[in-house]
Amino acid sequence: MQTRIHILFVTIGFIFIAGFGVAQDFHLSQYDANPLYLNPALTGQRMNEDWDIRANANYREQWNKLMGGPYATVSAGFDMPLNKKFSIGQFVIDNKGVSGSFNTFNLMVAGAYKITHADENHHHNLSVGLQMGFLQKSFNPGNFVFDAQYSSSAPSGFDEDLPSGEKFRKLSFFNFDANMGMYYRFIDKDKKYSPFAGFSIYHLNQPKDAVIGSKSTTPARFTLHGGCDFTIRNDFRIQPQVLYMNQANASELNTGILGFYKLPASNYEPMLGFAWRQNDAIVLHLGLKQKNYFFRMSYDVTTSYLQQYNKGMGALEFSLICTGKIKNFPVAKNLPAEVDKSEIQK
Repeated sequence: MQTRIHILFVTIGFIFIAGFGVAQDFHLSQYDANPLYLNPALTGQRMNEDWDIRANANYREQWNKLMGGPYATVSAGFDMPLNKKFSIGQFVIDNKGVSGSFNTFNLMVAGAYKITHADENHHHNLSVGLQMGFLQKSFNPGNFVFDAQYSSSAPSGFDEDLPSGEKFRKLSFFNFDANMGMYYRFIDKDKKYSPFAGFSIYHLNQPKDAVIGSKSTTPARFTLHGGCDFTIRNDFRIQPQVLYMNQANASELNTGILGFYKLPASNYEPMLGFAWRQNDAIVLHLGLKQKNYFFRMSYDVTTSYLQQYNKGMGALEFSLICTGKIKNFPVAKNLPAEVDKSEIQK
């Protein structure tokens, strides 16, 4: 009974949001572990590493106990540089909420162009990127009950066999979607720091968001992100980060720091991190990097008023990034000599 009442309130909230066109995208705590969802200009960015292809996978869930099933986000992508100027990539992201009744699916292909690239003589890397694809949203009212189905004789208080009296004009639709971004990074093998910053706009065309027949649209999402890699010692480096997002009437500020320690005489590099999302949560990060593999998990500790509703359960998130070389693939020799400073200092 209590779960159904919660779901009914969420339904009312969804209808209100859709009707006034202020729906926002779902967010990730490990935003930097999903580079193509953060900024199209990150497509093919090697970030001081020598690789031909990069693949990433992410999973996040929250509100598991409140709605009888978690809000879950699953994403996957890959990208690769074609030469020192052009890179391509692709990503998919799927978000399910309220026992699968609301679903958003996004499939995008990406391309990036490097305006300037860092090499032996230049230290500035500037890229622009563009993504195009489709955005699909669907709503399944079969998991909900409505006031017309209330029955005092039903064990739960609602009889699902009774007509709901509700009519939904459109339950699923596809729309064209487009995103763009810019990214800058300073790289100098003789320096112990490497700052970076980016700007992106998602939903440039503001695709329609008319699940229930309204004329609302998905508002554009503006993102600013930046940080700096600091090499403290040959075996220890830190990376402070900041992210700001704005979409319609919603905004998010996320600041944090990651620390990496390379274990002696091994290929393992543990990572610990901490982040603060303004008026929302404290995020704890734990990860392990081993050569071309980087596994990471994080947990959101809710600090906002929502903690009285989520029964003490925050959000759990996992990510995996893999990079690799393709045999006989002539990319590396065409790319600028961006190398890991920690390897040079050894």
